[in-house]
Amino acid sequence: MNILIKTKDSDIVTRPDTSLERENRALYLSDDVKYIELCPVIYTKAIKAGKCISENFVERYYNAFNYALLLHIYTEDIDRLKRYSTALCWDKSSRLSEPMYNLAVLESKDNIFSIHKDSKCIYKTNNIEKAQLDNLVCDCSQHISIRIGDILCLELEKPFSIYSKEDGNINLSASYCEKQVCNFDIISI
Repeated sequence: MNILIKTKDSDIVTRPDTSLERENRALYLSDDVKYIELCPVIYTKAIKAGKCISENFVERYYNAFNYALLLHIYTEDIDRLKRYSTALCWDKSSRLSEPMYNLAVLESKDNIFSIHKDSKCIYKTNNIEKAQLDNLVCDCSQHISIRIGDILCLELEKPFSIYSKEDGNINLSASYCEKQVCNFDIISI
């Protein structure tokens, strides 16, 4: 299974499947973690394998979506590219949830995706269109062969800082359609 991410800069990057966490377990940080950035995403799963998928046929390749949190965990001040690639690979840093929502749910602007840090809202959106998911699947398939079960993510914002070593322990939670997407603690040990 691949975890493919289309960034706000339209780059396609991958994460290892070991970064996946679905059970809301706490994230324990080692002493060398300096800071964490959060990237809200909307994601879908491939239901059919394909390469170079056309917009005319994209609906055959996915049928549901949900929102998720991707964490970028930084340990030291090294050059930007190496730092970024290392930050994406941490275990349990891709916080995806089930169940997936039918695409018709996107049409209602009453459904809001929100993220909270220690109960304070830090991000909110309800302006995602199905066409953005269509483009995500098409763009990812131009770079990498998509397999059944691959997770395709679209960054909703550039990653922003949510944790520094001085913060101590924090709680992150997210919801969509008034249902919990994730709720977990980040614990500095």
